[in-house]
Amino acid sequence: EDSPGFSGPLAAVVSAASRFDDVLLFAPCDVPYITSRVFGELLRAPGTAVLVAPNGLVESHIFKAEAGELRRMADALSRRGGRLDDVFRLSRTAMYLSAARHGISRRELHNVNFREELEPLAEWGEVVFDEDLRLEWDPPLARYLATGSADFLWSELRTYLEAGLYSMAAHVLDDLAEGNRRLAPVAKALKELVGIRKSA
Repeated sequence: EDSPGFSGPLAAVVSAASRFDDVLLFAPCDVPYITSRVFGELLRAPGTAVLVAPNGLVESHIFKAEAGELRRMADALSRRGGRLDDVFRLSRTAMYLSAARHGISRRELHNVNFREELEPLAEWGEVVFDEDLRLEWDPPLARYLATGSADFLWSELRTYLEAGLYSMAAHVLDDLAEGNRRLAPVAKALKELVGIRKSA
């Protein structure tokens, strides 16, 4: 049963965190080629862990998190509108694992939403993320929610852009665009660059 106040994948995440007190692994039903190796890499990583494609797309639908950490951020998540990427943005320790570095193929992470996605996969695209990144911080998104100061979002944006985490940068730009509509096309362009076809 999903947690009230949440919808979509985030409802399942918060529901699992309220029922279990352990390390949790998440993956949707539409990743038919996922392997146990993917989960092994996530389990070995500290904190909240997620895989990142070489083109800078954070594969946010497959991740590991501590139930207690998810419960800590549940209130903030409920106020944010249900974006799964906010789990990583609100984590005090977030581990972004390079799929290339860990030998994880595109096929293993492939999320099938459309019939044409069953066809053979193209290459990842330009390589911008090929090293793991560990962020241990007072999450800028949490500080923004507490203070309303966009300075925290600008700092977060710079961190993601410099690391090549383009899909995360796009979500920060979405937040910044609420106060400056000129940033919305930049967020859209970054999403297109990494291959996001629907809102995430």
